[in-house]
Amino acid sequence: LKIVAGGLTAMARARQILLDHPAVDVVVRGEGEVPLAALVERDFAALDEIPGLTYRQGGLIVENGGPFFFDDLGRVPSPLTAGTVSLAEIPPEIGAPIEIGRGCPNTCAYCSYRDRPGYRLFPLQRIRADLAWAKAHGISTISLLSAAVDPSAPSFRRLVDEIRAIYGDEEFRLVVSIERDCQRPEVFEQVRDLPFFRFMFGLQTTNPQSLKRIGRPRPDLARFGAALQVASQIAQTQVDVMYGLPGDSFAGLQETMGWLYGLNRETPEAVGMILACWTVAAPGTPLGDRPESFGIRRLATPGIPYVLETDTYSFDDLIRSIDYLYAEREHAPIMMFDGDVPRHLPPTRDRVAPPRATGGRGGPPVPQHCLEPGTDAGRRRA
Repeated sequence: LKIVAGGLTAMARARQILLDHPAVDVVVRGEGEVPLAALVERDFAALDEIPGLTYRQGGLIVENGGPFFFDDLGRVPSPLTAGTVSLAEIPPEIGAPIEIGRGCPNTCAYCSYRDRPGYRLFPLQRIRADLAWAKAHGISTISLLSAAVDPSAPSFRRLVDEIRAIYGDEEFRLVVSIERDCQRPEVFEQVRDLPFFRFMFGLQTTNPQSLKRIGRPRPDLARFGAALQVASQIAQTQVDVMYGLPGDSFAGLQETMGWLYGLNRETPEAVGMILACWTVAAPGTPLGDRPESFGIRRLATPGIPYVLETDTYSFDDLIRSIDYLYAEREHAPIMMFDGDVPRHLPPTRDRVAPPRATGGRGGPPVPQHCLEPGTDAGRRRA
């Protein structure tokens, strides 16, 4: 039995993973389709000939150059046409996941995309094959996977024409993430005739100090709001909000949510869904690699390093934020991206976690050894 680790965290901490976990044999750094296939085909022999690996050899840890990234995305095997994704794994509201690009033009401090190559597009032939697979399997919702889509660009309209050619008389609908610079009303005025199902917008926070610290420009909220109002006339809108960000606070989260609620008072359903995300200080990101610069303390358990507090966002603020968001779900379209994870937080002295049946955070507290030393959470547990 061989154990291989991969993914963004593994890429950033490959050597440390091998030191901490003797059972792991190899770490794949970068895009794993080619290195992992080569490992299997060669039965884990000639590791020095496979790019992007970190492994043990003669008591030493060896790295084969830098992470592996495709110079031609046409070489990336499709999980759809290769049969590695079953229909049962595709939620109807998301639809067929079809990659049209990799990378991101943004450099946000919480995101691992910043250390990857620039934005790259998949060739049309690869996209056509995935679309044909989706149509053949009766899937009408298509999620075009890319970190940044300009729906008004001529290239995007040509892609829609390709989809129409493949689907013929059958209906289809599109889900896309909107490029930050395209969150303007005039962009959506140009695409009223296209069959969209959901637009996804990244807001994160309206707090200017927090935006500056995480490397995101301050949006023009008037134009952003107008864009949501126009977009909502075409399709459902989803807006991402983050809690636990450096530079922000519980009061800042309330201001962000209040701004979104205000849009819905002006234009009902301008914001169709709010996706609330708990900030992660992941390895390979500025938040994860330089936590002291942001005053970050995080969960030290194996797994996802969720932020417990920053130099502006106290642990008490975090608890209040989660309580607030769960309470707001009773009357607002809020989806907690982190699912059941908040139940792992240690309880405060003056409150009892609501039962799981109500969508709250019931469950056991985090053991003392799983909290980073010196955190407010750790002091409470002590």
